[in-house]
Amino acid sequence: MWSTEQKKILKDFCDLNGIAGLLEQITENGNLLCDQVAFTLMPSRQDTTSLRVFVQFGQPPAAQAVMVYRRLLELNLLMPQERYERLGVEPESGAVIFTYKLAYPTAESMLASLRHAAAHARAWQLSYFLDDEPDSLLVALGEYT
Repeated sequence: MWSTEQKKILKDFCDLNGIAGLLEQITENGNLLCDQVAFTLMPSRQDTTSLRVFVQFGQPPAAQAVMVYRRLLELNLLMPQERYERLGVEPESGAVIFTYKLAYPTAESMLASLRHAAAHARAWQLSYFLDDEPDSLLVALGEYT
């Protein structure tokens, strides 16, 4: 259930981006596109002013799927447990998802965060993070809140 504060953040975000007509749809299913990347927004369970963001990174190539999923597990193991960032797999499709908590966002900071996450999704689609050093990826993936 969306809190009053979360609805205001979403309304301000939609107004800022000229998509006010999508506000009801976003509050119904959480889905939106930013920089051609699919996102799902959900209310945070911890507080009424934060959002949970799910970024659709995409489907790994079948020939590399085992290596890609192994890298996801490696990165998740190395991520600090007290943070909310996680990489996962959508159960039905096998697509990779990155999730994080966006704490106390404004419309402007939310847009910046989603654009940053979209850039990472596009970067993942080029290399699947297979050639990147884990430490540099962890720093990059922790820059959302």
